[in-house]
Amino acid sequence: KVENEILKDHADHCVADAIRSGNAEEQRKKLDELVDLFGRYRN
Repeated sequence: KVENEILKDHADHCVADAIRSGNAEEQRKKLDELVDLFGRYRN
């Protein structure tokens, strides 16, 4: 599914980069984006 690829790509790149950055604000932002994506594609 396309939705699964979007979630995987976001986790593999954006979220992982935010975690590596050590920037708590960026980490929270990317985590919120990931939760939002789960909510959109869950249904």
